[in-house]
Amino acid sequence: MTEVTITSFTPSTTIKSSEVNTNFSNLATQGGKEHSAAGKHGIIEPTATKQNLVTVADAATMTLDLDTGNMFVTAPLGGNRTLALSNVDVGQAFMVRLVQDGTGSRTITWFSTIKWSGGVAPTLSTTGSDVDLIGFICTGSGQYDGIVIDQELR
Repeated sequence: MTEVTITSFTPSTTIKSSEVNTNFSNLATQGGKEHSAAGKHGIIEPTATKQNLVTVADAATMTLDLDTGNMFVTAPLGGNRTLALSNVDVGQAFMVRLVQDGTGSRTITWFSTIKWSGGVAPTLSTTGSDVDLIGFICTGSGQYDGIVIDQELR
């Protein structure tokens, strides 16, 4: 049996499970279905996709690397901070859990071109140790919809 890397599906092509995105780590057990006499191809039956919670260190500029995950939690904000992004794909949804330090009243300068409800960026919770959960969808190159999921989580 010859093993190849594929870029498009071709019947009877064999791939190594290590070459498939780790979200399909169960490929070896679910990928063995055959082409049926009725002309239907077997498929991989997906399981739940579980995201890693990526911790972002406190810094003057905190960059969310969207190649590492879609769910981010900040270390407690030690001052007013700037949020930046890297490796975003159009259509990608992600969220960030912003944690106030014991002092509270820390602010975020958001990355550019976000459409917020009513055209106004949210005011973060001000109490020390409060948590705000904010979501985003990349709607185009450098274009985002911002959604306040919840605030003042304690």
